[in-house]
Amino acid sequence: MDEGMNVGLREEILAELTEEFQNDPAFNATTMKIKVNDAYRKVRSRKSYENTSYSEQQIEKDLYNRHFQDIKDIALYNYGKDGAEFQLSHSENGVSRSWVTENEVLGNITAFVKVF
Repeated sequence: MDEGMNVGLREEILAELTEEFQNDPAFNATTMKIKVNDAYRKVRSRKSYENTSYSEQQIEKDLYNRHFQDIKDIALYNYGKDGAEFQLSHSENGVSRSWVTENEVLGNITAFVKVF
């Protein structure tokens, strides 16, 4: 198991993002923590662990080893869209932005399926 597992997956992701944005005066650690927790739940749900016999420890290890970056990416994606929820694009004062969909960010996460 990776050394970071002792800290906790969500805590490590939050620490990395906090360090990444430490010089951004607009950074809000509380909002980022919410986004990390939401991203964790989305990835965990998408994996459909309930279709497996994985223990909590195995689930955490799988999420850490295989989906650390996915969780971080979704948290960052949602943090970046904070205040612009449900917009596909935005144009203001000559600046135009458009976003990929959340499903595109989550695209490489494959769910477990139950075989009967």
